[in-house]
Amino acid sequence: MKKRTIIIVATLAVIAAAIPISIRIVNDSSERKRLELELELEEAFYDQNLVFGALVVGQNRGNPVKEYMPIDLLHPHIDGIAIIVYKHLEIFRIKTGNSITYEQVIDYLSQEFEDDGSVRIFTNGRHPEIESYVRWARRSSTVRSEYLIQLREIYIAYARENAPFPNPVSLALLPIDMTDELIRKAADPDYEMDLTSIQNRYIAEGRAVVSEDGKSIEFLVPES
Repeated sequence: MKKRTIIIVATLAVIAAAIPISIRIVNDSSERKRLELELELEEAFYDQNLVFGALVVGQNRGNPVKEYMPIDLLHPHIDGIAIIVYKHLEIFRIKTGNSITYEQVIDYLSQEFEDDGSVRIFTNGRHPEIESYVRWARRSSTVRSEYLIQLREIYIAYARENAPFPNPVSLALLPIDMTDELIRKAADPDYEMDLTSIQNRYIAEGRAVVSEDGKSIEFLVPES
């Protein structure tokens, strides 16, 4: 009987000693899981802000912040959009066959949280089209750069034959209509562009001006 009592007491002592250890293990596991999820979220925001950098200006363009950033255009544009994102979305469509609109991106970035209060991020399973684009964009910088160079070369060739046109350095400030013409030409070399009519329309509307010597054109960015 005495021996049995000793065994019971010893067993209870072991259990008592094990409880704090078990609690600590559970707590450590929960904390580790929390930190992993937090890191995943930060990395997702980093990728998102890098890809949509012209739409959401962080504290440091070279090292995007790892948190939600509201829409804030990097450069003013005559048509009120981030034209570089617009072009990248078009490259995505051309290279992958998948389509996502500029308006979809704006809608996605317009709020920090989902309707149920959870964080809105492309990795949460609710925005597969955004996730597909972000992951593609992160691994396709060379493809995007080469396509933009192609558009620039098409523009330069046209501008030389139909001067005056804005300096190609200002290509990012061209109207959407002109950008769409360049994209069509890139897709079909036989397509006949008409950037001149588009430019003349902007001049007639007072949205572009010709220099006094008639040798240059400037598209006017609306005041915000």
